[in-house]
Amino acid sequence: MNELQARDIMQATILAGLPVPASRIAWQGLHFDPPLLLSWIRVDIQHDPSRQLSFGTPGLTRTFRRTGGLIVQCFAPAKGASMDEVVQLAINVKNLFEGNTISTIRFFDAGFREVPPLDATWLQANVNITFQYDELK
Repeated sequence: MNELQARDIMQATILAGLPVPASRIAWQGLHFDPPLLLSWIRVDIQHDPSRQLSFGTPGLTRTFRRTGGLIVQCFAPAKGASMDEVVQLAINVKNLFEGNTISTIRFFDAGFREVPPLDATWLQANVNITFQYDELK
């Protein structure tokens, strides 16, 4: 599995596993206009520098360890919603990945933080999940 395949798997898992329609998901690098009166999420996948685990035969046993962070920011409108709605969305994201292996991607160290509102527009919680997988090259 390479980085693009891992991103596709994480994105597909979010689409299939969260009660948020695709139209309310801000994907990394794509234009998005937040809905005014509905909750929504922003997804950011960040890979860290890799480690080579073995010096085997190229394409068969030479293994590279890929690690990184999946960050999902959860938002709900400050007017008409409560912090409980944002926290529940964050819990849904955390539970979708925490301690699970999806395809060959291992997810661990999941948690979230509530963010104090900076203005009167959005309530927010940020979910951070560490992931790891191996790539044969």
